[in-house]
Amino acid sequence: MRLPSLEIAAIAELAHTPAWVCWRAQVRNGKPTKVPYTPAGSLASSTDPRTWSSYAECWKAAYFAGDHDGIGRVLTGDGIIGIDLDDRLDLLPGIVSYTERSPSGNGLHIWVRGSWPVDGTKRKSIGIEVSYRRFYLTITGNHVAGTPEDIRHVDLAPLWEQLRPRQGNGSGGAPRACDDALRQQLDLPLEAPDPIDPSDVDQIARKC
Repeated sequence: MRLPSLEIAAIAELAHTPAWVCWRAQVRNGKPTKVPYTPAGSLASSTDPRTWSSYAECWKAAYFAGDHDGIGRVLTGDGIIGIDLDDRLDLLPGIVSYTERSPSGNGLHIWVRGSWPVDGTKRKSIGIEVSYRRFYLTITGNHVAGTPEDIRHVDLAPLWEQLRPRQGNGSGGAPRACDDALRQQLDLPLEAPDPIDPSDVDQIARKC
């Protein structure tokens, strides 16, 4: 099992800001999720800085004391952006920066410097979520070979154009035709989700 390490330049940079939380794999409303906690075991929130802690505090609580399943960094709007690719292991074209595997091993987390016009954008149909602030993203230290070990500036305008909400959809998301076109561009199959067993914590973690 690989653990987050300050020997990785990206993690060392993220550790400078005390905006860290621990997390535990749980089922909420029938769905697997990674619930944020403080190192002491109270519920944390990505929108409440009073519940954030230092990297060292979270690392010790999760990996030394074993009280949590992992740690994560809150996106604070400081110019660092997290890109979460769910059930996808090939890289996005034109986005070259620190990349690691998600806790499940089935997805990728990419950390970049750049700008994003909203707090976060999620396109569940194609498994992409971009977070700028008011969200948190897990850190595993499972660096993807061939990607930089530092956080680099990336022009995210092309990705925003692909993911931004379109007019004509009451839900605020893009029309299905746009979803299908982007899915085809990213070579993503449409698959039905597997059923979740609420008692199987390992399965929950794999799904996260």
